[in-house]
Amino acid sequence: MPSLRSIRLGFVSALAVLQTAVVAAPVSSATSAAGPRIYFLDILGSILSVNPDGSDLQTVLNGLKSGPDGIVVDKANNHIYFSQMGNTIQANGLIQRVNMDGTGLITLVGDGKTHTPKQVTLASIDGVRKIYWGDREGMAVMRANLDGTDVETLVRTGTGRPDPIKEVVGVAVDEKNKIIYWTQKGNSDAGQGTLHRTNLAANIGVLATTESSAATQVMTALPEPIDLKYMPETETLYWTDRGNLPTGNSVNDMTIAAGNGTSRIVMGEKRTLIPDIGEAIGIAIDSAGKRMYSTSLDGMLYSSNLDGSDLKTIKSGLGPLTGVDFVP
Repeated sequence: MPSLRSIRLGFVSALAVLQTAVVAAPVSSATSAAGPRIYFLDILGSILSVNPDGSDLQTVLNGLKSGPDGIVVDKANNHIYFSQMGNTIQANGLIQRVNMDGTGLITLVGDGKTHTPKQVTLASIDGVRKIYWGDREGMAVMRANLDGTDVETLVRTGTGRPDPIKEVVGVAVDEKNKIIYWTQKGNSDAGQGTLHRTNLAANIGVLATTESSAATQVMTALPEPIDLKYMPETETLYWTDRGNLPTGNSVNDMTIAAGNGTSRIVMGEKRTLIPDIGEAIGIAIDSAGKRMYSTSLDGMLYSSNLDGSDLKTIKSGLGPLTGVDFVP
């Protein structure tokens, strides 16, 4: 297995190559599978899908050229939503949508409206379904309507020159309690990562215009937290962490009471469920099957029980993998 340093260097080189990649194209063999599937991204430019046991690997779309990072699937409406980071200097990130067979690619949010979009998720608040995402160098939590209109900044973690300590990556929503969670990763391997939450209804006006004084820090001094998933059935927050061992390069969880979004009410402590996986990025949850799936920049797709047991590598030797979603 390559070293973490070589992975990081390869990752940077890959982003440079993306600037000259071909135009995105659907792959005709990809289909909207009826059964459970895992959809995930290769940052070199592809949307892939596979059965939960690792069989029937398909390429849904390839030729993406701006660093695909976050993905969420709306099976009922035959749509895949995903982000592309773009160039961190030019602030030209994209939120896009494509049909589950790889056709009908459209850009929902572009034209400088988001800087470097990372994890994306769909959530319904008061019956209104929107797409939510973390904007890394934009230092913000954002959302928009499913057609890309009404782009909003929900949380402003910083202004001016990007500051890694304030850069937002992962985002998850507790729909019932109207609470949004996000990660701020900090500098690489510096133990500066933090995990935050706030009540959307109570604090949205304040957080959109100021830095995060109205938000609650759920966890601090994390190695380098990346993507998040919230499981409402057990009030559990799961996240990946890229930073140094022994607590980095891992999948973690914490059980959290809803509270009111402005006070820290923690029912359980952080647990490291899966240690020592290289450059962990994406995470997805199969609530009914009580399984979770995670990806890493070293080309691995993992499956495990929700407590981290029965860990299996269901795909390996792929390109640098980022976002992942499970579709029942």
